[in-house]
Order: sequence, then C-alpha cells, then structure tokens
Amino acid sequence: MEFKFIPKRFQNAFITLFLVACCQASANEEISLEELGQDLFFDVNLSKYKNQSCATCHSPTVAFSDPKQGKVSVGSDDISKGTRNSPSISYTALSPTFYTNKTGVHVGGFFYDGRAASAQQQIRSTLLSPTEMAMQSEGEVINRLKQNYTFSKYLTQQAIDPEASDTETQFKVVLDALAQFQKGKQFLKFNSKYDRSLVGEYTLDPLEERGRSLFFSDVANCMSCHHLSTHTNDKNQLFSDHLFHNIGVPSAGVTRIPDEGLANNVAVKREEGLGKFKTPSLRNVAVTAPYMHNGVFRKLETAIHFYNQHIVDREIAKINPETGELYGVPEVTENIAFELLRKGQPLSRDKIAALVAFLELLTDKEYEHLLTSQ
Repeated sequence: MEFKFIPKRFQNAFITLFLVACCQASANEEISLEELGQDLFFDVNLSKYKNQSCATCHSPTVAFSDPKQGKVSVGSDDISKGTRNSPSISYTALSPTFYTNKTGVHVGGFFYDGRAASAQQQIRSTLLSPTEMAMQSEGEVINRLKQNYTFSKYLTQQAIDPEASDTETQFKVVLDALAQFQKGKQFLKFNSKYDRSLVGEYTLDPLEERGRSLFFSDVANCMSCHHLSTHTNDKNQLFSDHLFHNIGVPSAGVTRIPDEGLANNVAVKREEGLGKFKTPSLRNVAVTAPYMHNGVFRKLETAIHFYNQHIVDREIAKINPETGELYGVPEVTENIAFELLRKGQPLSRDKIAALVAFLELLTDKEYEHLLTSQ
C-alpha cells in the first residue's frame, strides 16, 4: 500500500477508503492473518469508548506515529495521558525479542523499557492499559469483536467456533493478527533515499554526504548506539543497537514521577535498569517528532544539540535552543552513560545541519513529502 500526500482535511476519508479497499474480503475470499490484523488495526471498537484504534496513535499518514505530535498521547477516555511519547511502529517488527546476552547486557524487546518480550505482549498491554485503549479484560475485547465480520469469518475459516471457543484462543488470534500485520511491507519499506543510494538510484548532495560522513565517523559518535555494524553501507540497517542507555534526558514536565525506564522491566534488577531506555531506530526519525522517550524536544536539531553539553565545556552548550533555558537535570540521575556521551567531538551548527540532512535521507519514500511540510 502506497501512502501519498494526504492533506489533513482528507485524512479521515483516506483511512475509510483504505479500510474499504484493503481490509474487507468478499464472501468468497479467504482472509489471511495479516489482512485480519489490518482490519483490527483500524477498529475503534477495541478501545473502551469506541473512539480510538491502533491507528489513532500510529497513523499510516505519518509513518505510523501519532499525528497530533504531542509529547504524549491521550487515552480512550480523552483525559488519561501516558508518560512516554508514542513512537513510530515502522520497523519495530524487526526488533529482537527481549533477552540478556552472555555478558549480562539486556537487548531488544518492545516498549522503551523492553518490558514486552514480544510484539504480542506489547499489543496486549496496549489494549488493556487504562491510559491507552483501556479495555477491561481479554473477554471484553472478544465480546466487542462479535461485531467484526472479518474476525468472525477468520475464526470460522480456521475451524474456531466464535460462540463455543474460549476467550484465550480467540484473544491469541487478535494478538497474532496485529503482530503479523506489523510485519507487512507497509511497515518495512526500506525505500528511503539512503536505501536507494546504496543501489545507485540516488546521489547524495554535498550537505547530505557531509552528514553521512559525520554520522559514520567518531566525530559525531552516532554509531555508538545507532548502528549494529562497522560497515557503513549495510542494507536493511535499522540504525539501532537495540540496547538500553541512560543519556540523561530531562523531564518533559508531563508527570512529577520520574520514568525509571528499564527498571520497570521485571526481568531486570531495578538499580541496574534505572533511567535506561532502548535505542530507537532512526528510520523515519525526521518526520516523527517529538523526540526522546518523553517527547521533550520538538526539533531534531535540538535532539542532536543536546549531546553537545557532555563534550563542550561552555554554558551555551547546556542551553535548550527551543526554550532559551538550561536543559535541566536528568529525569533519572542513576546509570547515566557519561563515558559513552563524552566520546566524539563538539558539533557546530553546520555539522548539526549536515547530520539532519543525512537523517532526512532515512525517510521512507511515502513520507518524503512530510519533510517539506514541516
């Protein structure tokens, strides 16, 4: 499915047409698990007040991120707010399941704290979270889906009786379908200008090339967290090490309670995980503001400038260019990765501009129009 430029006033109509054209199978067609997941992804009946679907906070019009671009998203009750920014879920299907490697380092998982080992666990948590879709139980989800023709047909197709089968069996179908949908091609494009440049279909301009050189050098230190390989031309690169770090992000003022990050993961000792968050992919980063786990920065330039304060011993490096004030103390002061943050060299405005130009290259072709609309 190609998502072209869609004016905001037409976005609701677009989603309706998207559903009609892509999600509903005819009576004579078999429904795949991915097609069922696509249907469920847009179903507002999966939220308590029937006003919110997965696509509400992960819209296909903005790289499956929140089109409202607030620091955090509002739940189904139109009041409750989470404490974290809704990330783009493009490419998240390629995140490894959560595990601890032989050296004791925690890797992968879903959510910023990796507390969901699999996509299915992440989806379950979102459906039942009181600050998100706020469904009361797995049974309530299945009861709502009695109104969903595609779901009922898929169950019948799989020899599962919608009336006689147990809730656990049917709910597993819901989770598996949504997880399978997120493995689809519309989430995993790999068709950005960067990808096209690797096969000779796009030539970087001088600013983009300078940004590329900086990104893959020790000067900017980006590769310490945002690259899995020492090779600079790997195809299908996610630009994340899938590890957890505390980089000293300040509070976004959304809640007075500090977000302890990885410490919320029951598989990790609290003191070991305090303040650490999983490195996000940089795919589509230029069109999925705001930035950091709590949405504290509105601009990509600010997110890059933020790292300067650990390298430049000048007061101006500690000033948030968006507010004109100090960045502020880290939300969680334990486990800050000072050794990692002090690598690299100071980044001038010109270098930051070049890095932004390179990061814009990581935008899927379908969303390149968003770069000019910002």
